[in-house]
Amino acid sequence: MSMPALDIREIPVLLHLGSAAAVEARFFLHQHGRKGREGLLERLNGPEEFLPVRTGDGVRLVARASIAWMESTDPERESETDDEPDLLATPIGLGVNLRTGHRIEGAIQVLLPDNRNRLLDFLNLKERFFPIALEGRTAVVNKDWIESVEPLSEHI
Repeated sequence: MSMPALDIREIPVLLHLGSAAAVEARFFLHQHGRKGREGLLERLNGPEEFLPVRTGDGVRLVARASIAWMESTDPERESETDDEPDLLATPIGLGVNLRTGHRIEGAIQVLLPDNRNRLLDFLNLKERFFPIALEGRTAVVNKDWIESVEPLSEHI
């Protein structure tokens, strides 16, 4: 039996599934997550293997592992806590080369302990998806689709 999901909101994304052409879609997020409104990263880094998205054809259940990356002009920012004094946010510029042949250049905000705030430390975190700030939009990248990453000196 299917119950309507009344506490769901949709955010528009440009979805890149592997090497296929990008698809305009709307990603479903819960109004109530662990820390208030569910964010895009919370949803993508959650336990579900399949996620519903709305496309021009209707609703599809997309394997989370097949999402190489997505773009959004209205990103859901993860909240940063001020109650951990040993953490500092460091912006790092990077170029990401994906297995799809795409290259994404932008900046990330690294929020890690002082002695482990390198790009390498960030990339080795357990979360599979992370945001890259671009001009006027955000790319959310799946680490499993990354071929290589290069730090960009102008952002360091």
